[in-house]
Amino acid sequence: ESAAGCTGRTSKKTRKRKANRAKAVKANSALADKMAAGAMTDEQVDVIAAAANKTDGAAALDDQLIDEVAATDPDQGAKVADQYVTDHTDASAAQSRYDRQRRQRSARRFVTDTGLDAVLLKGDTETIDAIWGIATSTSRAFYTADGGRDIAGALHPRTGDQRLFDAFVAHITGTEEAPGPRDEAGPDSAQTGRPTRTGDASRSNTQSAHGPGTKSRRSDHSGTSDEAAELIGVGPIADSVLAEYIASDADIIGALFGQGGQPLWLSRRSRFANRAQLLALIIRDKSCVLCGKDHQHCDAHHLTPWNAPAKGETDINKLALVCGDCHRQLHDNNQTLYRSTSGRWKLRPATQAETPPRRPDRGQAPQRK
Repeated sequence: ESAAGCTGRTSKKTRKRKANRAKAVKANSALADKMAAGAMTDEQVDVIAAAANKTDGAAALDDQLIDEVAATDPDQGAKVADQYVTDHTDASAAQSRYDRQRRQRSARRFVTDTGLDAVLLKGDTETIDAIWGIATSTSRAFYTADGGRDIAGALHPRTGDQRLFDAFVAHITGTEEAPGPRDEAGPDSAQTGRPTRTGDASRSNTQSAHGPGTKSRRSDHSGTSDEAAELIGVGPIADSVLAEYIASDADIIGALFGQGGQPLWLSRRSRFANRAQLLALIIRDKSCVLCGKDHQHCDAHHLTPWNAPAKGETDINKLALVCGDCHRQLHDNNQTLYRSTSGRWKLRPATQAETPPRRPDRGQAPQRK
């Protein structure tokens, strides 16, 4: 940390990030050369350094990974690096990490510098993700109840942070009703009804509380390898955690993939993406294809809007996982998504045939009757 130029005034998170960056550069001087030449930014090197920390340094020495991260923005580069970590984590390593985190789990109550009471939970990634997933799902339901996208955010009775706090209170104390999610499918979006994730807290460790996961056995010329199970949005998980999900009545869905990783069959065509298609999108895209926001904040988006002159279709290869903010920006800027030959998602101006009719302004609060 001292060698990385950290001072006592920097935060612990910043010191750790700079130290990891220095460690990665020490392991592979080519990273320093790329930074000096302007071929990589500090943020991109940080992505490589974070991945190296989780792969015993292997990521910092992988030229293909470094080139892929250097060729894209840090958000999408992080997705590339996360997949690299998942692909290089075996089942035993995931189990060891889980067991270590479980031994170190703890909770404490304290008062912040601003005088607010707070509770801090520390533990294994899977459990924290389960808690966070349930709370954020309920928070989204509160967002809909507060007016959703029908009114301007400034007119909502509470902020996003306040809704999230209220969601935790709803589940922990049972003193506030937790409404279930409601679809807000617009004329040009392909949304789907999702399984309710705000039910009995005793079922919070089911797969539906987290989102999809994958467990595969991949065959190659060297034989069959047992890969660690992956929880989308979290990464590799222990097999013992996977067994708990299965024991909690999680749906087990088999999917067939081609050599390019594309689902060959999951569901029939319809205006709105069904649950099978949404699962396929989450497994394929993992998070918002533009900003990397967690899949729980995303929906299936037509590359060509459903009500545009070109008549968009709800086929798996014509949909993308996009969060609400990026979805609005796409339409506000009249842009569309496409996949480059390298498989990365990019933006371009929408053609006239891809431009849906303008919708009336929804920025004002509805008149009460």
